[in-house]
Amino acid sequence: MLNLTDFMAELRHRGTHSTNRFTVTITPPQGLLSLNSRKLSLRALDTVLPGRTIMTKDDIVRFGYGLIDKVGHNTIFSDVPVAFIVDSRHQVTEMIDRWMLLINNANQLADSEVDDNRYLVSYKDDYATDIVITQYNNQGYTTAKCTLREAFPIVRQDIRLGWQDNDQIAILPVVFTYTDYKLEFPS
Repeated sequence: MLNLTDFMAELRHRGTHSTNRFTVTITPPQGLLSLNSRKLSLRALDTVLPGRTIMTKDDIVRFGYGLIDKVGHNTIFSDVPVAFIVDSRHQVTEMIDRWMLLINNANQLADSEVDDNRYLVSYKDDYATDIVITQYNNQGYTTAKCTLREAFPIVRQDIRLGWQDNDQIAILPVVFTYTDYKLEFPS
């Protein structure tokens, strides 16, 4: 049975955490040291602290018969979306595009031009970098720090435009993938 008094006492004692106090810090990848990572960090509008899923093997049957037993065998890390506020000159969009072109040079060239490097894929060491998502409490102290190791953008979604959207800001949704992450909770 739910004890409302205990529930309220727990909330008063430990409080709750706001979702609107965070930073996203992107270190420029090796192959794109000119990336203005400070501008990207300042324009990060929203993101998530990533989750994880344990992969299971579902056909384990003890003694060859009976109930099926699930066994964990690997971890899947969820991709991380970050929405950026687009600046008036589309510099944020250009930085993400340049990063993605570093990964796979899929530039569209004029018909008369031939580029032998078109569609080539770079080495991961050249385009992967660490991204740190830091969450803060109301007093400005770090409460969670998540480092995405070897991260890079895999999707630059559409930028929504509309005549009916008076006084709306343009948002650039980007999805990042990574090798794994380290989650820390400073005391």
